[in-house]
Amino acid sequence: MSKIKRSYAKQFIMRIQEYLINTLKLDPKTEYRLGAYKWSHKADIFVEIKKLKMFLFVEVEGEQSHPDTNVTKYWYWMEKKIIDNKVVLVHVFGPIFYNNNYKSRSELCDFIARKIKREHRNFIYFSIPKSKNYKVDKMPKQSAWLEQTKNVIRNITTEK
Repeated sequence: MSKIKRSYAKQFIMRIQEYLINTLKLDPKTEYRLGAYKWSHKADIFVEIKKLKMFLFVEVEGEQSHPDTNVTKYWYWMEKKIIDNKVVLVHVFGPIFYNNNYKSRSELCDFIARKIKREHRNFIYFSIPKSKNYKVDKMPKQSAWLEQTKNVIRNITTEK
């Protein structure tokens, strides 16, 4: 794993956490604990939004070569009723998915998310950037991903 990949994800996560805290006045965490199950889950970012009965998860792929596991685990948790609130997963794909042309991995995540949504209507999935927009020779700057992620989160958290 290169330092570039790791630092991309860490910087991105830090910027989203700052946005959640300073702008939206939310309390992001990196661990999700389920009391009755005595079970915990690590996420890049986790926020419980009680007024919306929603769990917001952000997974940033900076070095993972199989990001589909970061989608599939939510399916398992919802099937087992480990999570019963609305689940919103914002899945951000970093530069490795352009530089190594892993477009198919992003498409697999979209496919799995559609399957989950069919079984669990309280599951919402956002892929950033959308896999259909991939152009390996035109990788967007981190700021474009950051703004897109902030917009998605802002829209989700201000639902009525």
